[in-house]
Amino acid sequence: MQIAILGYGTVGGGVGRLVAQQQHQVQQLQVTHIFVRPTHPRTQPEMSDDFEAIINDSHLDVVVETLGG
Repeated sequence: MQIAILGYGTVGGGVGRLVAQQQHQVQQLQVTHIFVRPTHPRTQPEMSDDFEAIINDSHLDVVVETLGG
């Protein structure tokens, strides 16, 4: 299951960590995209500020919205 996380603050980062922990048990889970604001440092290769490219990826199974504000 390919997952996109929109927002990677406290909640989004927690979701990412939970998915990473579950990958050992449920190997089909994979975060393939993480939407971050343009000013957020890109610390992972999945991070991007291109919202349209993320939500238009036909391979995604789940989009988790964790944007604040």
